[in-house]
Amino acid sequence: MKFLENRLKFAIISCAGWFPIALYSIFIKKVNIELRYFPLFYRFSGLEGRPAITDRLFIYQDDFLISFLLIPLLIACLVYLFPRKKTIFLIALVSVITLLLLFANMHSWGTMGKPLGYSALIDAAVFALQSPKFISMYVDYDSWLKLFVLGLSSLAGYGLARTIASVRHLNTLVASAVVCVLIGAAVAAGLGLRSNMKRAEIFRNFIFLSATAFQETKTSVGGEKMSGKEALQKFRHVTGTQWNEDSPYTAKAKGNDLIVFIMETGPVEFMDLEHDIASFPTISRLQKNSLIAYRHYATYPGSAQSLFSLFFSIYPPFNYYQSCISNKEHFGAPFPGFVSGLTKAGYHASLYLPYTDTIPLDKILHNNTGFDRIYYAQEHELQEENYDRMAWEEMKKDIRHLIEQGQPYVAVFMPQIGHAPWKGRPDSISVREYGKRLAVLQDQWLSELVAILEEEDRLDKTVLVVTADHGIRTAKEDPDFNMGFIDDYSHHVPLLIYAPSAFTEPLVIRNKTSHLDISPSLIDLFGLSDAVDTDMEQGMNLWDLHTVDRVLYYLGNWHCDADGYSVGERYFMYNAVLDLCFENTRLNFSFDQVIRDSEQAEEVKNTIRQIYTIQENLYSDFLCGER
Repeated sequence: MKFLENRLKFAIISCAGWFPIALYSIFIKKVNIELRYFPLFYRFSGLEGRPAITDRLFIYQDDFLISFLLIPLLIACLVYLFPRKKTIFLIALVSVITLLLLFANMHSWGTMGKPLGYSALIDAAVFALQSPKFISMYVDYDSWLKLFVLGLSSLAGYGLARTIASVRHLNTLVASAVVCVLIGAAVAAGLGLRSNMKRAEIFRNFIFLSATAFQETKTSVGGEKMSGKEALQKFRHVTGTQWNEDSPYTAKAKGNDLIVFIMETGPVEFMDLEHDIASFPTISRLQKNSLIAYRHYATYPGSAQSLFSLFFSIYPPFNYYQSCISNKEHFGAPFPGFVSGLTKAGYHASLYLPYTDTIPLDKILHNNTGFDRIYYAQEHELQEENYDRMAWEEMKKDIRHLIEQGQPYVAVFMPQIGHAPWKGRPDSISVREYGKRLAVLQDQWLSELVAILEEEDRLDKTVLVVTADHGIRTAKEDPDFNMGFIDDYSHHVPLLIYAPSAFTEPLVIRNKTSHLDISPSLIDLFGLSDAVDTDMEQGMNLWDLHTVDRVLYYLGNWHCDADGYSVGERYFMYNAVLDLCFENTRLNFSFDQVIRDSEQAEEVKNTIRQIYTIQENLYSDFLCGER
């Protein structure tokens, strides 16, 4: 009996190694869920007055039951039945893996307001490998130290269990303390049942919530199968998107050269062409022969996803990495868009990047756009701080050479100087002011290019596009960012198209426009409609007055677990983490705009599901099928 009693105490004491992990999960949930979302769900549940302790405990019911009761009991049972070192080792290994999962999710919640998913993990991992210096900007030294202490505490709990179990009286004391924790967890969970708050998915056990976030499905809901043309027809019907036809600007830029300057992380707050264009002398000078879209939006707060829309006029699918597009890096022919259309017309197409592609989706995008040459500055020099400038100088040199050879060209430049967060930003300078300074610097770069075009007498025969891939999208980039929600700060970006052969005076666009509209507009300007298969286009010409009537989407899914759209001047959002819908008169949401009507909320969800079902079919047919 004494042997069995000691064996039982050893099994119970072994649970102590798990408790640092369980406490850590409670801490993360409190900081990122309770403190942020409890007031929202309390009001949404129709409760008034001061919350009771039972309402607070309600949030942690699953955590108490699973993390502080069921998992410790499971550990105790395993150790009791199999009291070997191998058993303790395996349990400790699983605990460390769980700790790493929680550590990653702590930063995911603190940065994007959502659990870490499979797609985000891929991009984060490869980006960290490409630019290790950014790791310390997202995960500081204190975080690594806390992780080490937690891991050491857990391992110490498992490693000392047998020693403690062999010490008389101490084993009884520690085993009793563990049993008290188990009883306390059961009592706390029972008290939480007395709350009248509504159940929400976000209140599930935090460890379970973190683990299941990796199970991203192919589409959001599956949905019906249809051909690409059927999907496009359905898209145009439900969004009110018109078919593109010849316009007053058709072929006005035929024979011109094309330069596309895409800033990294450039929200309108950094470059406001409506209210502050004077701060950007080069763009201000060009505006008299330019189209300027005051309400232009990226389709997604991620570079590759948004640039897919810019180059190919197509919304992203629910998950690129689990769609057909991720099956290979090179397809049989370039995807249809303005670049491949210009190459068919005899243009030389080149892309200039500071860093070598490592993110899988970037490789797919760049390899299938139709570029004749892709220049990576990182492959030619070791001085990393000069990579943007190296790529810029290479592009200027190539442009001068192509002009001298009489070769029409399309050149795309995508610098990374704007990628936040920035180590060099002094605390005395706000994120928005610093971002504007970087935008002003890039405007100065443009002045160098304009000087070359004037010197070569080609400025009047060149189309110049200036925009940004997306805006601010994490709290690490700007602590004021509204995490977990789609927002103007993420999607609203500047757009200027300088085309003197087409625009003899400023053309100001005040309707909402999208990155979807850039490729159709360039195809029209260059007279490429016969050379480009435009069947899959989901955008419209920027100057088309019918853009006012369409439904426009602002997607975010795996990045922030939120998607939205606008109908006229009404904006809607569905947040999958919260399983709540919101409505407002602008692309900015707070807890006050939650939709309480269940039928209206379901309509918003269905509208979001519908676009992803359509996209899955469009990608399967137009991009991944036989073309």
